Amino acid sequence: MAIYADQLEAGLRVPTTRFLRDCLRYWEVRITQLTPNAIWVLVGFQLLCQHQEIAPTVNLFRRYYSIKNSGSEKGWFYFGNKGPKLVVDAPSLIKEWKRNFIFVSADDFP
Repeated sequence: MAIYADQLEAGLRVPTTRFLRDCLRYWEVRITQLTPNAIWVLVGFQLLCQHQEIAPTVNLFRRYYSIKNSGSEKGWFYFGNKGPKLVVDAPSLIKEWKRNFIFVSADDFP
């Protein structure tokens, strides 16, 4: 399976966390459909939860974010804020991220 190098730079790790897998299942998307910025938000949210000593869950995440279509191309997604920005300093634009990918075992994405 291919994942994007910029997703790794955004904090994606293999094997993935239960929280990330739960989010993918909930929205019925593949990891390759998420923009690097979506990964920044997921990872950042997870870290904020760990800092506050609470478990990150899809329901909690949904209170602050909603999934959005990315640009004019169908099939790519990011997470938009519903209220105050929780994850800050994520890059606003990452160019040509679809060109750089690596292959990993599909077993790492149950």
